[in-house]
Amino acid sequence: MARKYNKGKHAAHAAPSSDPRKASRPERSRPAHGASQPSVPQVERPRPIHEVSRSDVSRSNTPRMAEYSRKARRGKKDPWRVVLVVSLVVLIAALIALGAIVFQYVSQQRAYDDLEQYASVQDGENLTLSDLSVDWAALQAINPDVVGWIYVPDTPINYPIVQGDDNEEYLHKSFDGSTGWAASAGTIFLDSKNASGFSDRNNALYGHHMNDGSMFAALSDWMSDEQFNAHRDIYVLTPSGNYRLKSFALIKTTGSDALVQTSFSNDETYQTYIQDKLDRSVVHQAGEVLSADSIKQSMLLSTCEYSQSDGRAVLFAAVVETTVANDPYVSSSAEGTTGLSSDQSAEMGSQYEEAA
Repeated sequence: MARKYNKGKHAAHAAPSSDPRKASRPERSRPAHGASQPSVPQVERPRPIHEVSRSDVSRSNTPRMAEYSRKARRGKKDPWRVVLVVSLVVLIAALIALGAIVFQYVSQQRAYDDLEQYASVQDGENLTLSDLSVDWAALQAINPDVVGWIYVPDTPINYPIVQGDDNEEYLHKSFDGSTGWAASAGTIFLDSKNASGFSDRNNALYGHHMNDGSMFAALSDWMSDEQFNAHRDIYVLTPSGNYRLKSFALIKTTGSDALVQTSFSNDETYQTYIQDKLDRSVVHQAGEVLSADSIKQSMLLSTCEYSQSDGRAVLFAAVVETTVANDPYVSSSAEGTTGLSSDQSAEMGSQYEEAA
């Protein structure tokens, strides 16, 4: 006989559900009717990104943004700080270089100032050519290569003349024999191919064009007729006697121009040479005009000229009078003339200092 089960009686003894979700879910007790429900803490729901305001981001990142801003401002200032430091370094270097140049020129000037005591003149209203004198023994004791002294009134040109074994020796060697940076002005020197007593028909003298106007720099300032004619008188003093010269041409050329010639086969060759210089001159004579056939002996003064690459300014002057007894081209005079007063000639000892 089949058993009958009472579903209500045996319901409690039924097997537990195999559904894990139902097994783990705790039984919720229902509060009695009318009882208050316990409060549940409210958790703020995160807002979607599109609901976040810019001010919220700014507030949350304020410390970091402030730090970034400070770094940005520092970054903008740093380039200017670098520029300032570099500028100061350049300024200091420029001042040091300028000081070195000034020291160089002053040192060279003092060296020639010390030599001025050896060139003097006798007192008198109108000086003769023989009145111009130099203490040759004193100069030869300093430098045995000394062969003369050149003086151009109203200019800085007032220097001893030397002659080396070649034309390179005295380019950067001072009169006292010193070399190097402080002797960059060198010394006025006679061409090594010339006779040391200035007895050649054409004698060549060389000098630097210094930026302070010293040595032969003045030659480049005589490119106008006015300046050229204001400085035509030149005096060259030697142990054998003195020469008075008068300039007749100024040529603007380059270092590659074979302009220097010291000896000539005959008078015609020499006159052709002189005429070429008259034709090429950039200036014109005023007052006493010298022609090729009237010039018997000459000297040239050469220096650098900076308006062109490897430029040269070369001044040509004729010997118009000399006290040298045995000069082969110009008759000598016991006294000669200068046209100088004692006041004007006395500047031989001070003119370089004033001009520089």
